[in-house]
Amino acid sequence: MGFGEAQVSARPWDHDGVVQWLSSCEVADEALVKSLLKSTGGWPILLKTLINGDPSEFRRTVAEIERSLKTPGDPLREEFVRALGVPKDSIAHSVLRVLCLQPDAYPCADLLEFLNLERVVTPSECDEALKMLDRLGCIQITSNELKVNPAVALAAI
Repeated sequence: MGFGEAQVSARPWDHDGVVQWLSSCEVADEALVKSLLKSTGGWPILLKTLINGDPSEFRRTVAEIERSLKTPGDPLREEFVRALGVPKDSIAHSVLRVLCLQPDAYPCADLLEFLNLERVVTPSECDEALKMLDRLGCIQITSNELKVNPAVALAAI
């Protein structure tokens, strides 16, 4: 797959995926890989903003991506939020918003304290929302730890 032929998928790429993509651009820079993962979370929808750019300008573009994600109403941010597929009026959206603003609000017993919804959310509903967010790539749950994808955290849904 060439530089201009990147395939956009609904899941974020991991470290190896970003390395492979950059190598197709003839760029091999571990610091850039880390920067891209921190800023884009590995989401192809954000990485594609680099596709038509000059690899020597990637660092500047990464800073622009970060600014866009932090700016409500920015077209890139809005496209990214829509692409995540988390319905705005769902429990999952509310849970994700709390996790972006209160990253220590995990496990569900703690998380439920922060949810400010019109109805009571059960622990079971909270668990289902977390599973959905994990499947979508918005968060990553391992043993008893939860991490919000860096780009999702920047956008603070």
